[in-house]
Amino acid sequence: MKQKLQFSVLFLFFIFLSNAQIFDIGNLRYTVTNGLNVNVAQIGSSSGVENIPTSVVNSGITYNVTSIKDYGFYFSDATSVNIPNSITHIGVAAFRYSSLTSINIPSSVTSFGFVALDSTSLTSVTVNWTTPPTVGSDLFSSSHIPTIPLYVPAGTEALYEGAAVWTNFNSINSILSSEDFNQSKISVYPNPSNGIFTIENEGSTTIEIFDILGNQITTQKANIGATMVDLNGFTAGIYFAKITTENNQTQTVKLIKQ
Repeated sequence: MKQKLQFSVLFLFFIFLSNAQIFDIGNLRYTVTNGLNVNVAQIGSSSGVENIPTSVVNSGITYNVTSIKDYGFYFSDATSVNIPNSITHIGVAAFRYSSLTSINIPSSVTSFGFVALDSTSLTSVTVNWTTPPTVGSDLFSSSHIPTIPLYVPAGTEALYEGAAVWTNFNSINSILSSEDFNQSKISVYPNPSNGIFTIENEGSTTIEIFDILGNQITTQKANIGATMVDLNGFTAGIYFAKITTENNQTQTVKLIKQ
């Protein structure tokens, strides 16, 4: 009787453990890698833009999302993926053959698996490292990246132009760092948005909107205090708002349309 009871307890424990190791929330699947860390993969269709959270709660336990699983978004239908600063590793072929058109890689990512970003659907890549990391030539599609732009933190363009792999992009363009964005007293909300953005800042005169390829798609006069920018007529993806101030200085902020 005692042995049967011990067996039952062990059986239930292993069932609980297996359930705790893998769990699904929405169209994303999380697998515990160690302790309270999990990796993430897509298991269902997306709405075009996939937002990976920094943490998730399962059975009352909060887990940190720290990596993207090998083949996690392989053949995914997501056109854009927002990767949080909690991610440190992107696995093997994680975004290979996806419908991915744009990706924003945070500076927290320190390693990549083989062909992790080898997607010929990409139309732009945005990175946030102030020093270009050393990556393998297999990270991107070598035949495709010479046709698309790379967006890097302002002031680091020359570093990327001289770095292996990164120098192969069609053009290397600057973006404002989050620090510059905060210091400029500019706020954009909601961002990401389904189409309507509100831009608040002091003393601006015009707002020009550009797509990811650098084409100007609209321009408008800025209102005092807050200006509404409507991108409902445009496809999901990354856009840039170039804001000209009263003293003729310009700043650029990124808009993510879902």
